[in-house]
Amino acid sequence: MFTMKEFVKSHKFGISLLAALLVGVVIIHFSGGCPIYRTFHIECLGCGMTHALLAALRLDFSTAFHLHPMFWSTPIIAAYILFEGKVFKKKAVNITVLSLIVAGFIVQYILKYKGIV
Repeated sequence: MFTMKEFVKSHKFGISLLAALLVGVVIIHFSGGCPIYRTFHIECLGCGMTHALLAALRLDFSTAFHLHPMFWSTPIIAAYILFEGKVFKKKAVNITVLSLIVAGFIVQYILKYKGIV
């Protein structure tokens, strides 16, 4: 069993990266939204994710799913960052789960572009 000090010491990079991503999300949220959309007027794969996560935190999962159907993958991605890609014991399972998440983002983007989602 890890103590908190040992956990932080052994996962310093993941914790730092998660903190930087959180700061980035806060900056993007309060600066007027997605910089890719503001610059190119094209939605990125993550457009709507911040609003979806805020809706999920309010337990409004219907709205969260409507805003971005892949909002549920955020804790999984955070775990992968925190544990440096080693969430599951088998490497094949880690790769499969991440591949499914990436595929989900791509399918969501295509469906959104076609006007289906």
